[in-house]
Amino acid sequence: MQDEELQKEQQRVLDFGRLIKKQLTIMDGVQQDFNTIEQDLSTMINSALAHDKILVEQLFYFDRLCKKIKSQI
Repeated sequence: MQDEELQKEQQRVLDFGRLIKKQLTIMDGVQQDFNTIEQDLSTMINSALAHDKILVEQLFYFDRLCKKIKSQI
């Protein structure tokens, strides 16, 4: 009986470990996505600086929003 309980507990621990690993993988993917977004925004901001003041302001706002979200991940 104890062996069966021990096996069940070990399985729960393994399942929990897999769940944590899956969540960390997802979070890493989100982090990489935000890094890409930041790079793209930087490029867009630099391109737009000479052309459209309103667009630049919107891009800066979006950039700040992304950084705020990223800091909470």
